[in-house]
Amino acid sequence: HTLRVNATTTTTTARRPTPREAHRILDECRELTVKRMQEAFSAILDKVGDVLMDRAGRTDVREEQQLLMDARDVMRAQRPALLADFEKRLRGRIDERLSGADQRNKPDFAKADLSELSLVETTAMDESVITGNLKRVIENACYEELVLLNRGVGHLMERPDLETDGNPLAPTTIVDAFADALREVKTDPRIKLQVLKEMNQVGLGDVSAIYADLNRRLTELRVVPGAMRAVNAAGRADRAPRDVRQETPPSHAEVDVKALFKRMFAGGVPPRGQP
Repeated sequence: HTLRVNATTTTTTARRPTPREAHRILDECRELTVKRMQEAFSAILDKVGDVLMDRAGRTDVREEQQLLMDARDVMRAQRPALLADFEKRLRGRIDERLSGADQRNKPDFAKADLSELSLVETTAMDESVITGNLKRVIENACYEELVLLNRGVGHLMERPDLETDGNPLAPTTIVDAFADALREVKTDPRIKLQVLKEMNQVGLGDVSAIYADLNRRLTELRVVPGAMRAVNAAGRADRAPRDVRQETPPSHAEVDVKALFKRMFAGGVPPRGQP
């Protein structure tokens, strides 16, 4: 458990770093995030493996038992390659968002020819629901840390109104990078979905400590405008975060298809038949 000490609330004016210095600080934040997130996801995969074996030992359904055991074996065998790919993709996604390339390359689906759209595969729909839930779980667990981080990163990027959705270091960047890496693992798609489902259950609390350390570093550099205050040990937010239930995806009959398609297109999931 990471002990975080309360700091006295003070109001300060953040100094304005030069463009070169701001770039250097953002690079430092990226490297700290990539290194620590890779370590955190390595520990998370350990927990997932333990949960898979525990569940396999408690089920009497042969097919389910085999799937759980296969998932654990695949994760054990593919773990080094998966984490290495995650590191590369995470660094690339952060760089894209820092440069704004993700927005420049974002397709405009408002201009899409709806007659050419096809149904998205069931597996892709399930993955979108699970990863969306993972992002919200992390955002809830790290709510107060993210509020402060948005302030610091927004100051460095000259975007004072930066929100979590636009922060290059936000949970959406982390989860999407891991999902991309997992998608490349050569195995049954059901196994990949099972791993993502278990990640929803094992807890991702370690991630909040990473954001707290980023905030501590930015505060030391005096580049966080407004109230400089550390996150308290209880992690209480000034206002309540969104309600998130850690659960398996709803049945397809319960999925809001319009909202799901909007979310998936925004994440860059192409219609079937396109690369």
